This record gives sequence, C-alpha cells and structure tokens, in this order.
Amino acid sequence: MKRSFYFWLSIGFIVYLLDRLIKLFFLKSPNYHWDFFNPFLQFDLAGNQGIAFGWSLNKLFILFLSFLIILIILYLAYKFWQEKKYHLSLASYLIILGAVSNLIDRLRFGFVIDYINVSFFTIFNLADCLITVGVVIFVVDLLFLDRVDKKQNLD
Repeated sequence: MKRSFYFWLSIGFIVYLLDRLIKLFFLKSPNYHWDFFNPFLQFDLAGNQGIAFGWSLNKLFILFLSFLIILIILYLAYKFWQEKKYHLSLASYLIILGAVSNLIDRLRFGFVIDYINVSFFTIFNLADCLITVGVVIFVVDLLFLDRVDKKQNLD
C-alpha cells in the first residue's frame, strides 16, 4: 500500500507542478484563448478573488482560513499515516497541494488564477481538481469503506 501511496502522491505533485506552469503561461499570455471543445470547454485566464465558485469573502479572512485549513489537514495527514490509513493520508496531501497552489496565487497576485472554463459549470484550475479528488476519497471512505470496516469488526 505504501508503494501505491508514493506513486499517487507523485502524480499529485506532477499535477501541482503542471498547474503552476499553466498559471505562469496564462500570466505571460493573458489574452490566450483556446476553444478546446466549443462551446463546452475553453481555456482562458480568469482571476478569482473569492472562494469556490467565485463566492466573495474578506481577503484577509480567506488567507487566514486557508492557512488554518492547510495546518489542520497537515495534522490529519500525519495522523492517518500513523494509523496506516494511507488512502486518507494521500487524500489529505492532495488537498494540501491544491490549497497551497491556490494560496500562492492569493499571496502573490491577490486572486486565484483559473483557466479551465466549463461553460455549463464554472471556471477552475488543476489545483481545484486536486482538492476535489482528495475530498472524493474522503467521501468514498466515509460512505463505503468505513461501513465495510465496521461490518467486519462486528463479524
């Protein structure tokens, strides 16, 4: 299990680096636009000063909340590792990688750089995808794997 943990963590880190590079590209070429699958999927620069889905909050509060959440999840990742719950530790690290990438944007530019535009949904970035995958792993564990563990303990 540790081997697959490191493999998926490496993939997560590669996605993090790709996210940083794409953000740099869009900062250097702010007018770049690519209709990948028109009209549903385009790639272009958008600055998000709010949080998820563009919801607006005080900037200082967002920074404080981001740091707090990263610290809490870092602690959870450590606890999950100690408990040999490697999938939950991986989920934690994926969330941290995505949160750190977006936090870097907030600290350097005052907003998060988004670039994947899904016309019927929202505009987001690869860091958001890392966060989402981490959360999905937590939800699957909570809804399914945790029940299996409890059922096996009852038998």
